[in-house]
Amino acid sequence: MGFATREQLQQVHALGQKRNALKILQGMSEWLNVRRHPERDCANVYYLNKEGCRMIGSETERKYTSEVEHYLMRNDVYIHFNCPDDFVVEREVAFRVGHAEKIIKPDARFSYDDKICFLEVDRTQSMAANKKKIERYAELSPLFQEQFAYPPVIIFYTLTESRRERLYSLAEEHGVKVMVLSRYDLKTV
Repeated sequence: MGFATREQLQQVHALGQKRNALKILQGMSEWLNVRRHPERDCANVYYLNKEGCRMIGSETERKYTSEVEHYLMRNDVYIHFNCPDDFVVEREVAFRVGHAEKIIKPDARFSYDDKICFLEVDRTQSMAANKKKIERYAELSPLFQEQFAYPPVIIFYTLTESRRERLYSLAEEHGVKVMVLSRYDLKTV
């Protein structure tokens, strides 16, 4: 997960009530960094410090940046879809259209209801960039349909209703079916 709120950790690790979760996190404080996160009503965000990384054998030490909300939004979807075992983050998917090789790099890829899903977290992305992604998925869809006998499940997770409407409109223009979720759908506001 990289970064997580207490609520997310409670859900993923079944930590029980708030008091118990806070007690567990306090007991782990020597291995954690904690920062208040303004985009989530100043909720604490937890991530491993250098000692914590070393303890679990990770060479990736996280730094708190403006991208933290992107991680948290990806976590929201991970939890919403019941923590799929095959949830893979930011791994390229290559495919051929004619003689050209094309690449899509979704924010995550996972299976749900025996179907492969591609997640795109739409936080600060420009609509022009979203349009390019949707165009790329439009190129992938027939190939995917041919190989798997169903179109790819493309999920956008966005912050506002106006962005949701625009994403549906772009997808319709390009003949791509998408599911657009917002914070209201996942109850993270």
